[in-house]
This record gives sequence, C-alpha cells and structure tokens, in this order.
Amino acid sequence: MTNNTRSVSYPHLQLTDNPFIPVPPIQGYDEDFRRLFTSREKEVSKICRLASAPRGIFVIAPFGGGKTIVLLEAMSRMREAGVIPIYASFDPEKGFRQVLLEAVRSMYGRLHGHNIDRHQTLRQIVQTLRDNGREVVLAVDDLDRANDIAEVKQVTDDVRDLLSDGASVVITGQEFGVTFDLHTSAGGVFQRVTIPAFTAGEFQQLLEKYLRSVHAVTSLSSIHPFDAEGVKFMCQEMAQANMTPRLFNFAVCQLIEICEESGLSFIPCETVEGKWPKLAQHVVNSLAPQQLKHLEIILNAKVVSEDTPKAIAELGGHRYAEFPEVRTEVLRPLVEKNIVYVTKEQGKDQYHLTPQATAAVLEIQETSASMDFDLIIELIASDKLEDALSAIRGNGQSLPKNIAGRIVMQLGRLARSKQALLDGQINREIFDAERTRVAEMLLGLIGELQVSSERATK
Repeated sequence: MTNNTRSVSYPHLQLTDNPFIPVPPIQGYDEDFRRLFTSREKEVSKICRLASAPRGIFVIAPFGGGKTIVLLEAMSRMREAGVIPIYASFDPEKGFRQVLLEAVRSMYGRLHGHNIDRHQTLRQIVQTLRDNGREVVLAVDDLDRANDIAEVKQVTDDVRDLLSDGASVVITGQEFGVTFDLHTSAGGVFQRVTIPAFTAGEFQQLLEKYLRSVHAVTSLSSIHPFDAEGVKFMCQEMAQANMTPRLFNFAVCQLIEICEESGLSFIPCETVEGKWPKLAQHVVNSLAPQQLKHLEIILNAKVVSEDTPKAIAELGGHRYAEFPEVRTEVLRPLVEKNIVYVTKEQGKDQYHLTPQATAAVLEIQETSASMDFDLIIELIASDKLEDALSAIRGNGQSLPKNIAGRIVMQLGRLARSKQALLDGQINREIFDAERTRVAEMLLGLIGELQVSSERATK
C-alpha cells in the first residue's frame, strides 16, 4: 500500500468507511468531525457572540436540521477561547434541572479532580465554577423532547435564575410544538438563532467533505464514487423537498451500503435514480405491524397535524386521542427512524412521510393486495400448511421483514417437527398439536396482511 492509500472497509467503492452517519457523535466530536462541519458558520458565530454575556439563546431547527452539530461546534470554539461550556442532552424522565445538574457536577469533577458535595445545588456549582473569573455556558440539547408545555415554561424560570448567576444558557428546539412558547411568551429571555434549511449547493458541499474524508486513494474525484449528474440529482431532490441534513445523510448512507454489497465500484446517476425510492425499504419492512399501520394512516392523510382530528384518532387508537400524546408516542419514534419528517406551517408542526418511506409503504400495500387470501385460508383449513406457506412467500421478498421472518420461523418449526416424527422422537399426537399451533400462527399472519390489503384498496 502506498502513502496515498489507507485501509479500506468498502473495497469495491474504495472508501475507508461510510461517513454519512445520521446522528452526530456527542461524545466523539473531535477534530476529525469538526473538519466536516459545513455551511453554518454564521449561526455558530452568532451563538458564540451572544454567549459572551449572560444570555438565554434558543437555537431553532426541525428535527434533524443540524441543531446539535451547530451547538457542538459553537461549544468547541468557546472552549478554545477559555470558556467552560457544559453540554447536556434533555431527558424527559429527569427534566431540565436534573440533566444540567448532572452535567455541571461532571464538569466540576473533571476540572478539579474530585467530586463536589452532593448537597450543592445547580446554581451553587455554577457560581463555584465561575469563581476564577471564567465564563460558563450551559447548553441543553433537544428540549423539544419535553412532554408538555408546562415543563417548558418552568425552564424559562430556571434560565432566569442561571442568567442572574452570570451564566449563559443555550437551548435547542423547534419553533412549534412544546418549545413554541420559548420565543413567543418567554418575556424576552431568549435570543433566537434560526438554522435555515440546506440548499442544493450546501448539500453538495457536505457530500464532498464527507466523501473526501474517507477516500482510500487521495487522487480520487471529490465526489467519488458518484458522478456529477447523480450528485446533482440527490442534492436537488433533498433541497426541493426541504429535507434535513439528517435525512440526506441517511439516504446517502443507505445508498453506499446497498451499492457496496452489490459489488459496484462506481455509482452513476442511473443507479442513484433507480435505488433512490427504495432507500427506506429495509427500515419500513422491519417495523412492527402497529408502526406500519401508522405509516399507512399518515400516507392516507397526506399530512398529520393538530388540524387533522381523524388521523390523530386513528394514530392514537381511540376517538379521544390528543395530538400531544400522538406526537410523543407515535410520530416522534417514526421521525427518529428517518421515515417521517416535520415541517412548519402557520406555526403548527406538520408530519409527512419521506418520499422513500412513501414508496416502501406503497410497495407493501401492492404486495398485500395481490394475495389470494381465500386460497391461503382454504389451504390452512385443509391442513396443507406447506402449500399455504409457499403461497404466502410466493409474493417475493417485498413482504414486511417482520412478517417474512415469522413465516420462515414457522417453516423451520414445521420441518423440524416432521423430521422428529419420522425419527420416532415424537408421536403423531404431538406432531398434530404442533401443526395446529403453526396453522394458528399462519392465520394470525394472514390477518395482519389482510388488514394492510384492505386499507390499500380503500
């Protein structure tokens, strides 16, 4: 290996790694990751400037819009300037004050080499850290994970106290949902820093930086393994749909994985366009039946917001379901899987399926709709379980992964029982009981698929 090459984890594509991780590395935001920072210099500089005096700062972007990476970069620069930046990720189970308390205690221990008295309050520890004249900046990321608006309103009072103690406080969230009040009725406590959506050019800049960082050979083109038309297609698709950097990273990450597994050494535009609609397929196929049902409800509704009561009731599972509950328990987990994204319209959050998730759900519906359920049920009733299993699997690999896996399990279970019967290890009565259990399982699977089929044809 020459000096111009590095160890290769993706040999076909000549990449040392797949850098398009959709979540920033909180603990490992080191110089290597800082070199990948893209297109948000203005926002980082504004955070650093505002935090130079005791202020509350509210960093705003949709989920996956780059809040965390901007915050981490700003804190790295503050640290270089002699500030004590303390980062905490919001945990709804602990609350704002507790996550900050744990973070400042940890920082005190690192700075002084011993733990502080556990009876010290958050404000007392902050004052102790500032005793030597150093500035302290406290940051709480993802406050939009809070469970209710009352909890967020309490944050405003806590921040006022910390500002009076001479610390700056940076909070990240969204300008809708539970953090809406932070910039509408927080009494002027918070200065806003809004992170704009990425343009096609900024997506390309991000793509090139990430790819150059993992090229196994330094002489490769800056966009290798893609061609210029493929890069243009991806970046324009994401920018036109107002997709976030997280969703862009997710899509390119999946594309690289698929093409490496296929043995491709180059990914032309034609390949990108062909695989682009299917990049979320494995995520959708691995969902539990209830989550798949939720995706179908969102697809049928086109968009879910507090103004879509029918969809909210269906997602919540009862007619009295409320939007905050559905947002936390149903929609947020799907957003975190990169198959649902959020936009804002007239101050309200709007939940949509990503284009790739839409394509995956439609394919599953088409597959389910093509099944002859009456035939399969008749085969099970006639004790022709092997034929029933074959009929279910005969629709190809586009079955939901969770259902396909259970079908394979039933095939194996039946085969082992049959062999045990032939070997004299079990008697006919036990074998028949096992066949009955398999038949019941198959009927349950058919029921799940039939529900999807009926919804697809409505």
